[in-house]
Amino acid sequence: MINKIVMVGMSGSGKSVVGEKLAEILEMHYVDVDEMVEYEFDKIENLFQQFQEVGYRDYEKRVVKNISSYLNAVVSTGAGSVIDSESREDLKCDAIVIYLATSLSNIEKRTQNVRCIVDAGKPIKMLKKQREKIYKDMCHLKISTNKKTVDQVVDEIVKKLNVYVDKSLKDTK
Repeated sequence: MINKIVMVGMSGSGKSVVGEKLAEILEMHYVDVDEMVEYEFDKIENLFQQFQEVGYRDYEKRVVKNISSYLNAVVSTGAGSVIDSESREDLKCDAIVIYLATSLSNIEKRTQNVRCIVDAGKPIKMLKKQREKIYKDMCHLKISTNKKTVDQVVDEIVKKLNVYVDKSLKDTK
């Protein structure tokens, strides 16, 4: 049985749209870290302006800590939610972590009209290089979203989850 699925990846990788669709198909709750930060505290842009990135990450860390106890949920993280090692451990708690890998060119295309507030001023290429190792190290499954529709990505995740769960069950016997 899957207690929780956590989606990680860069901005523009599809974490939110894929996570929401996956939750619907698997009949799980859907939780978006960015939406929870805004619901519990303030708009991300306001938090970032008032407290800069370090202060914003503290609010994000509190939300991640709360989410760590959720069950039967698909969680979409913010791209930088994994920076803090304690947050990484909280996200991995009783969860299958899925890394949505996306090429730099796709990230740039998908985020060109979206202002990534927390990452403002930092080149996407640099952020991708810094975070990619973290995503890979913490994930159970890596799924490429390049040249795929949301439905194709979700279908691939469901298939790989079934194989992963079956293998995990066999390994415990």
